[in-house]
Amino acid sequence: MKALFSPSQVEQELRMLQRELSPSEARASLFNLVIFSREGLANPSDKALAHLLGKRAARIIQIQSTRATESTMSVTARCFPDRENRGVCFQEVMIQNGHDNAGVAPGTWAPLLIRDIPVYVLWYDKLLTNREYLVQIRDQVDKIVFDSRWNESTGESPEAICAVIAQDFVAKGFLVSDLAWKRGLALRRITATLFDSDEGVAKLSQISSLELTSESESEAHLYALWLASRLDWHWAGRSARNGGTTWQAVDRQGRHVEVHFEQCEGSGDENADGETTVRMMTSGDEEILVNGTPGGCVDTVVPGQEGQRHLFLSPATGQMLLEEVDSLRSDYLYSDAVLLSTPDVKHRSPARDDADIG
Repeated sequence: MKALFSPSQVEQELRMLQRELSPSEARASLFNLVIFSREGLANPSDKALAHLLGKRAARIIQIQSTRATESTMSVTARCFPDRENRGVCFQEVMIQNGHDNAGVAPGTWAPLLIRDIPVYVLWYDKLLTNREYLVQIRDQVDKIVFDSRWNESTGESPEAICAVIAQDFVAKGFLVSDLAWKRGLALRRITATLFDSDEGVAKLSQISSLELTSESESEAHLYALWLASRLDWHWAGRSARNGGTTWQAVDRQGRHVEVHFEQCEGSGDENADGETTVRMMTSGDEEILVNGTPGGCVDTVVPGQEGQRHLFLSPATGQMLLEEVDSLRSDYLYSDAVLLSTPDVKHRSPARDDADIG
């Protein structure tokens, strides 16, 4: 395959562009970020990069699959002065991948990675049809950041997304994260506070059904898997039911637990704080309610306790991405959750208190 460019020439051009934009000393790049996307499928990566600009210096390689016949490449740079008037720069390589697939070939972009600093991938392309390619590049990178809510919007099912991430990455000990999981952090924390008391802990073993209403099935699926993994339920997967989506689980006493999801209409903004409702029923016919409303407020109702109001704000994609590139780690709670959805995959996780669902 003919090379798209000379890596040494690209490095020279990037240095020249950076010197023009930041005549004084520039900060050294802290990480490489490779962003995969596809023409015609909108994604929030540009907004996320705008949030990072001026906060972290980095080598950014954007690879967009297009309908063009041949792949092309261009370079640019963006700088923002810090408090010491030193440039905090993005050195950017823009690769338009054509039908020749030269642009996505690891031999094309891997030589442009700055060595001895982390390599992150932000994946905004189809997951299921690119499974083999993702496994191929796994050894080239330190961590892959997915967004299963975005992948759901392309028609991929939450179960299939979880299966690929669990089997190809988590089970292999590879660092991975999911922005859909991070968006649900506030809701999980609010849920955990409901069971802080001794009475609350007692109700955990009595949950007999769960009803979820949300804009995103992927985020509801991850929430249900989190609760199931913390309560040591067996996850039986999707079952037939008219209207919405239903999953089945079996609790530690061998009782069936039905998890039902209904999708509500929303703004289409992945960071909007829309309607989110969690309704848990216990074997004693008590209802535990977590009711979120547009605007960022969540009301919780637990029998025998005073109702509470909580602030529930979803973080922006740029904020979440900043947290990811600042950390070479994975959330073991996320690993537990996605591995639960694929029971045939062996599961390794740190020791923990089974009564703790936080």
